[in-house]
Amino acid sequence: MNLKEKIIEKLNYSGFPDLKFLGSKEVLDLALEVLEELLEKEKKEFYKFLEKKNETLVFDDLEDDSLLDYFWSIINHFENVESSEALRKIIEEFMPKLQDFGNEVAYSKPYFEKISYMRENLELDLEQKRILDLAIKAYKDRGIDLEEEKQEELKKINKKLSELSEKFGNNIVDSKKEFEYIIKDFEVIKDLPKDVLDLTKNAYKEKFSSPQAPQGVEKKEGYLFDSDPSSTSAIMKYCSDRKIRKDFEVASYTTASSGKFDNRAIILEILKLKDKKAKILGYKNYAELSLNSKMADSPEQIFELISGILQKARKKAEDEVEELKKYFSLDKIETYDLAYYSRKLKSEKYDVDEKEVKKYFEFENVLKYLFDFVEKFFSLEIKELKVDSYNEEIRVYEIWKDKKLISYYFLDAFYRKGKRPGAWADNLRSKEYLKPHSPLKEEG
Repeated sequence: MNLKEKIIEKLNYSGFPDLKFLGSKEVLDLALEVLEELLEKEKKEFYKFLEKKNETLVFDDLEDDSLLDYFWSIINHFENVESSEALRKIIEEFMPKLQDFGNEVAYSKPYFEKISYMRENLELDLEQKRILDLAIKAYKDRGIDLEEEKQEELKKINKKLSELSEKFGNNIVDSKKEFEYIIKDFEVIKDLPKDVLDLTKNAYKEKFSSPQAPQGVEKKEGYLFDSDPSSTSAIMKYCSDRKIRKDFEVASYTTASSGKFDNRAIILEILKLKDKKAKILGYKNYAELSLNSKMADSPEQIFELISGILQKARKKAEDEVEELKKYFSLDKIETYDLAYYSRKLKSEKYDVDEKEVKKYFEFENVLKYLFDFVEKFFSLEIKELKVDSYNEEIRVYEIWKDKKLISYYFLDAFYRKGKRPGAWADNLRSKEYLKPHSPLKEEG
């Protein structure tokens, strides 16, 4: 069995994917070729479906186990958690080809007509009707009834938005990866939690105490901070140096907004393209288009909700800020002061030590009680599965219900450089008979 055949075999496996193998250099070197072959196979299957006579159509014709979607999801997940030039090159080269085919399917009138025929003429259960109703609605929302010229314009916009979105995300990751802040005055950070101090002290030693350390750097003790949310949060709460707190807040708020990772022009172009797309589809603006699939009826309804909350919250927030200013004799308080003085107020006035509170939310305890709740509330059983993966911190769990394995839960909980920031989830595969895998990554 050659390597390509082994990749396909691994993708056909219905259990949890072998991410260590699929993320290896040898596989990534061949990934583009495999993706292109899978794309050609999917195109043939699509055209074959279009050739079917309506009277021969059955609902199972839509049950497509797409190895292309699966492998593409895995590649993108790797880029989200272990970003590299090799992965970006694969995505950059293949995404336009995939987008072209996606646009072809999205605006295929023959396909739309076939699923419409199936909805009207086949004997379907409620779930099947719902699936087809949503598919038909998606086609109409995308503009299947528009003239061809407008559809072609929408295809170009969709393709460009995919490209810009990918670049935007890469800039965020690279900008955060580049951020480093050295503190050598222990007095200003002495109140930080011990785990943060140990982490940043070790990071400084690794960078500046090795034989490969940059020249000209004074080799005395220091603390090296990066964009790890737990470290930056600790700075905002415990660092007594106001300038340092300001530096961290500015760095956070100005991520990817200057230099080689500047996203400002990209944001403007995305806004213009989304506005143009919305107007082609008959909406006043993109907000109205976005709300087409959401619970709120209009942008005005959302603003009304936010305004109501704001009116009720503003007075309380202003009172709390005044309390901080009065208690600490401050003439002025800035946003980068709030976490620091709020924490001190709770400690001095109410004898609340956040470090002590934190002990009750240790990661293993939180995970245990989360799983206990889920198991009881949803009548599930969660079992840890030992697997080799791309990082030793990865955890994988089997989700069982009524003695049946129904899914996998994939937990990648901690920050590291090159990892997409924030709390988010990826779906690798969502076919019932293949046991959908749901990777989740959380920070904070």
